[in-house]
Amino acid sequence: MKENKRLWLRLGDNAEYEDYGSIEEIKELFEELELTKDFRRRPSYGVANTEYRSLNYISLYWGDEEAQPIKPISDKAIEFINQKKGV
Repeated sequence: MKENKRLWLRLGDNAEYEDYGSIEEIKELFEELELTKDFRRRPSYGVANTEYRSLNYISLYWGDEEAQPIKPISDKAIEFINQKKGV
C-alpha cells in the first residue's frame, strides 16, 4: 500500500491543522505573515521561533489524511524556511 503523506501545519495553540502541498508553500505563508526567521526544531513534530515558542510552538510535520504524524520535517527543510526571501 502506498503511503499518502501530507504536510501539516498548526500555528500555535489556538489554530487548526491545515495541510499544504510543499515546504515552499509553508515558507511563503511565513513570509506573508512576517514571522521572523530563525526557526529551530522542537522535540517531536514542530518548530519554534521568537513568536512561537515554549508550549505555543508551530506544529509542522508529514502526516496522514487525518493529521496523524508520520515523520518530522527535515533539517534541510528548516534551513530552507530560514533563508531570506528570494534566496
